[in-house]
Amino acid sequence: MRAGASTSLAEAAESLTPRVFRAVVYTLEFIERRRTTLDYAFKQALQRVELGGEEVRASYVLARHALLEIGASKYLLRLHNLEKAPLRRRAAFYAALPLVLQAPEGLGRVASARGGLLTNRMLGILRKVSEDSLERAAEGLRAHEALSLKYSIPPLLAHRLVELLGEKEAVKVARSLYRRFVWIRAATPGRSDELEQYLRARGLKARRDPEVDYLFELDIPEDEPLPEIPSSLGVYQDKASVLVAEALAEKVEEEGFVVDAAAAPCLKTQLLAALRGGATILAIDISSRRLASCREFVGGYAAVHLVQADSRLFRASKEASAALVDAPCTNSGAIGGDPGLRLALWSLTPQALESLQETQLLMLRSALENLRPRGFVVYSTCSLFPEEGEEVVQSVLERVALAGLRRFKLSQGYPKFPFSCCVHRAFPHLHRTEGFFIAIMQKVR
Repeated sequence: MRAGASTSLAEAAESLTPRVFRAVVYTLEFIERRRTTLDYAFKQALQRVELGGEEVRASYVLARHALLEIGASKYLLRLHNLEKAPLRRRAAFYAALPLVLQAPEGLGRVASARGGLLTNRMLGILRKVSEDSLERAAEGLRAHEALSLKYSIPPLLAHRLVELLGEKEAVKVARSLYRRFVWIRAATPGRSDELEQYLRARGLKARRDPEVDYLFELDIPEDEPLPEIPSSLGVYQDKASVLVAEALAEKVEEEGFVVDAAAAPCLKTQLLAALRGGATILAIDISSRRLASCREFVGGYAAVHLVQADSRLFRASKEASAALVDAPCTNSGAIGGDPGLRLALWSLTPQALESLQETQLLMLRSALENLRPRGFVVYSTCSLFPEEGEEVVQSVLERVALAGLRRFKLSQGYPKFPFSCCVHRAFPHLHRTEGFFIAIMQKVR
C-alpha cells in the first residue's frame, strides 16, 4: 500500500474514460492469464482498444499502479470470497483499487468509467475500503501475509524473504522493490566517455558507477519510458547482470573457449566478447527466435558463434575453459523494473519452482560436463528465491570449489546455507540493482 497519490497517477485519473479503463483491464487480464510482462501485455491490450496519445499514457500508468496495489486487491477479493470470480471481473477490481485509494474523486471516476466490467458488488466493496482499513487488516496477519498485503509481494516470495532474512530485513527488500533502478553501460567499455557526453547532452542525469567505469545509473521517473539510446553507443543492462559478465571475464583466458549456456538476449555474451576479445564464445539458446534477435547485437564479433540447442543436453566438440549458466528463472529479482511480475508470480507454487530448479540444475551439470578440469563456471539467476540460487549450487558442491568476486562488493548468500560466505547476492535496497544470485565455481572433478 502506497501512501498518497503520485502526480502521474492523479494526472492519469483525469484521463480515465471507459476506453482507458477497458485497456487497463485487458492488460491486467493478459498478465494474469499468460504470466507475461507489463510492457508485452500492454501492447496486446492496445491491439484490442483504440486509444489516443494521452489515453495511451494514462492507461499504462494506471495499469502500473494497479500492479503496485495487487496485494491489497488480492486480499480484498479473498476476504469477500471473490477469488474465483471471472478473471476479467477481477482484473477490473485490480484496475479500480488504486484509483479509489489514491486519486481525487477516484470512486466517482471508477463508477463512471467501469462500463460492464466492474460489478455492483465489487463497487460496494471499494466504497468501504481505505488505506487505514488495510493497515489495520495487515496488523492481524502473519508477517509474510502482511508483506504480501502491504507491499504486493507474491505470497511464496514473501514467505521465503521472511523465513530467510527476518521480518525487518524482508520489509526493507519489499520497499526497495517499488523502485526502478535504471543502468546503462557503454556498448564497448572504451566508449564510456562518449556515452556519458551523449547522456548529458540530452539532459539525462547519469551517475558513473565507482566499481564499473563504463556503467551509469540513470535517474528516470518511475512512470516514464526509458529514453532510446543508439545501440552502438549504450545498452540498458542492470549492474548485477554486468557483474556476472565481469566475474566470468576475470576467469577467461585471452584465447579461451567459453560456453554460454542460455545466451539470449546476449547482453552478457556481447559484454564478455568486448571484455575478452581473444576468447571464442559458443552462445547457445533453445529458441531460434531469441537467437535471431542476438545476431545483430553480436554480429560484429567474429569469435561469437550462435548455436540453437538445448543446454541441458548439449555437448561441445571440445572442452571449454569457462562457462556461463545464466539460467531461466522466475525473474523475481526484477519485480522493481517490471511490476507485471507481481501478478505473474502471485500464484507461483513450490512445485512450479521445483520444476524451474530442475532445469537450472540440468543446465549447470551439463556445463560442468563441457568444462575442462580446473575450468570455471559462473552460475547466475535474476532471482530472490534460494531454490534458484543456493539450493542449485548445493547440488553440485561435490564437483566444484567456490570462488569469490574479487573487485566488487555484494552480499553473501542466505545465511542458512553453510557455504553462504562463498556465493553472492545483490539486493535492491543494498546495491541499487535487481535481485540477483551469482556463484563462481571451479571444476575439481
